[in-house]
Amino acid sequence: FYNSASSGECVLNGASCSQELKDDLSLAVGDSYNLYVLPMGEYERTRFLINSFYPKNGNPECVSNGNTVLVAKDDGFVSVSYYNEE
Repeated sequence: FYNSASSGECVLNGASCSQELKDDLSLAVGDSYNLYVLPMGEYERTRFLINSFYPKNGNPECVSNGNTVLVAKDDGFVSVSYYNEE
């Protein structure tokens, strides 16, 4: 989940992203989308736009398959963040 209008630290499952992931994301992200599915080329469609939807704790906020995100209503937008069930 990515907000092109904001800056921030890349977060994967609540921890800092690897340089490899940061490099992959720099190739994928664009101003018109805020949800990306990686790896690139694996799926027919990998970029989506969800209106008023922003990452809360990192930018981008990345979540690996099988992990959980928390979607919450905030003031004027819906936020998403990694959710650690432990």
